[in-house]
Amino acid sequence: MLDKVRQLRGVTWEWKPEYQDKLGFGERGGVIAQEVQKILPEAVHEEQFGTRSILTVNYMKLTGLLIEAVKELDKRVVELEKNGY
Repeated sequence: MLDKVRQLRGVTWEWKPEYQDKLGFGERGGVIAQEVQKILPEAVHEEQFGTRSILTVNYMKLTGLLIEAVKELDKRVVELEKNGY
């Protein structure tokens, strides 16, 4: 799981003006759908906006992956602490 999380990149952005009425105004934080699609395609879907379409991320599908990655890191920390680091 951790190997997949390492490939993800957190970013901030603002939607283009033509999407703001539907998706909101102001700065957003998250991941880039095109990047996630390469790592976890089941978490990405396409939405239509008139004649255009955009890719969106279903963040709920990332949650389990992130939880398991944290647990992997926790095991490593516990092991390091046992060894005096």
